[in-house]
Amino acid sequence: MSSKVQFSQMIQNIYKNGGKVFVEFGPKNTLKKLVENILPHDDVFAFSVNNSPKSNSDIELRSLAVSLSVLGVELNNFDPWQVD
Repeated sequence: MSSKVQFSQMIQNIYKNGGKVFVEFGPKNTLKKLVENILPHDDVFAFSVNNSPKSNSDIELRSLAVSLSVLGVELNNFDPWQVD
């Protein structure tokens, strides 16, 4: 708590180590926008889930799952409570 958060440096380090997909869970899309500003590359994908209190969080989460699957991200046990 006595030192600054070095968000920009951390995001750049993640990218340098192969991280190219960033997902923000929260009530807004502030961190998603920061990532897009820090890493304005074509191979970086940033998503925000629940960026509006008026949106349907279930639909947003499922849309994110589709987007991540298209990018090749393996999702296991995505919805363990899904009704069969």
